[in-house]
Amino acid sequence: MEDIIKFTNVKKKYKLYKNDKQRLLGAFIKKYKPVEKIAVDDVSFTIKKGESVAIFGKNGARKIYYFKNDYRSMFSNFWRS
Repeated sequence: MEDIIKFTNVKKKYKLYKNDKQRLLGAFIKKYKPVEKIAVDDVSFTIKKGESVAIFGKNGARKIYYFKNDYRSMFSNFWRS
C-alpha cells in the first residue's frame, strides 16, 4: 500500500518560562532563559492509505492544533485525496 503520512525521527521541544513577563523579556534579554521540555523524542511512524488513526490526549492538549498548523503543508495533499 501507498504511504500517505510518514514521520521519521520527530522531536518536539517546548520553551517554558516562569510567567508571561519572563517570556516577553526572554525575547529581548538573554538572561531570561527558558527551561526546555522535550515532549516527543525520536518518534517514527507511517500511515498507509486506507488506515485509520486515533490521537489520544487530555482535553486542551492541542492535539488537533498541530495537525492543522504545524503539518498543514504535509497534509494538504492527503486532505484533497
